[in-house]
This record gives sequence, structure tokens and C-alpha cells, in this order.
Amino acid sequence: MKPTLTPLRQKIWDLLCQHPQPLTAYQLVDLYEQTWRKPIHAMSVYRCLDYFIAQHRVQKIHSLNSYMLMPSPTLATSDTAQTWPQQTSLSDPHLLICDHCHQVIATELSAALLQQLQQTLESSFQLQLSGIELRGLCHPCRVARELQQQEEQP
Repeated sequence: MKPTLTPLRQKIWDLLCQHPQPLTAYQLVDLYEQTWRKPIHAMSVYRCLDYFIAQHRVQKIHSLNSYMLMPSPTLATSDTAQTWPQQTSLSDPHLLICDHCHQVIATELSAALLQQLQQTLESSFQLQLSGIELRGLCHPCRVARELQQQEEQP
């Protein structure tokens, strides 16, 4: 059964598709009100986001308290929301998050690494991986920081 979108969900989906960077629910509220000139309660946005998360179309970035589309070439435009293809994987991608510019890069960790992590924790902790968030600096921000440090040296 293919998911159907209410008009409100479609509008929130369109906003997410138009803004590929991570957005908070309150940023979506502001964008909604600017775009459609109608007020919306934050709780309505959260319900839409929860629906998209349950459909594995949106991922919450816990460390930024924001949301982004799950990376998929078939979901790149808002036109595809009404005809979502079957999802091939229900696991969340692992995210590399830049502490400076907040760019988010989805990546896959090796199965061996994930299995080793699960085995390490198995005896004392039941692991339920839904994605790992790794924080650091993206390449452009790292280069800019290195240049700034070089300029500051006498």
C-alpha cells in the first residue's frame, strides 16, 4: 500500500524538498507561514515529521534537533511524494555533521564495523542502531580553519 499525503503533509514535504539543509520544526513553521500566508501550529508540523519518519522518508538529526530528507535520488523532488517507491532499506543512514556550517553528509559505515560495535555491546547493552551521528569539520571548513590559523601565526 502506497502512502498518501494530506494537503498539509504535501506542503511540509514540499518545504523539505526545497530546503535540502536540515531544518528545525520551528523553521518549517516559519517557512510554511511565509510561503502560504497561513498560521500553523508547531504540533501540526511535528505530526507531519513523525509521519515522514515512520515512512523512512525523513530523518531526525538529534544533535541538531532538526530534520532532513533521507538521502535517495528518487526522492529529490516534491513531485515524487505522492508516488513513493518501495524503500529498500529501513535503517537510517549514518551522518557526518559539520560543527561549523552544519552541513550533513549521509554515509554508510561498513557492516563489519557495525557488527563489531554490536558484539562489543551485546553482553551489557542491547543496541538498536537507527543511525550514528559523527561530529567534526567538513573539508571546506577544515581548510578555512587551517588557513586562518596560518594567518594568525607570526
